[in-house]
Amino acid sequence: GTNIVLDELVYVKTEERMLIFHRAEPAAPLKSRMSLRTLEEKLAEEGFLRIHNSFLVNMNYISSLQTNGVTLTIGQTLPISLHGYRGIKKKYMVWRGRG
Repeated sequence: GTNIVLDELVYVKTEERMLIFHRAEPAAPLKSRMSLRTLEEKLAEEGFLRIHNSFLVNMNYISSLQTNGVTLTIGQTLPISLHGYRGIKKKYMVWRGRG
């Protein structure tokens, strides 16, 4: 497997049963055959937040989290699950408050 530096990992997207790892550095996204749930469990303590069925985000890269989406510091906006919004927002606020 490829070792990924978590600090550089902005978000992971699931697409056709593949995970696509998007990094901060402009590099080709890495791909892996793993379930997002498995990855989410592995990265739960590392500051990664499941914001949607298809997205797991590094909270260090979140600039704002609202009902219309999650805006990243790299300027991209990702969809957020409205159904799970309150729980997602709460996890994010708890994580932010740790600093």
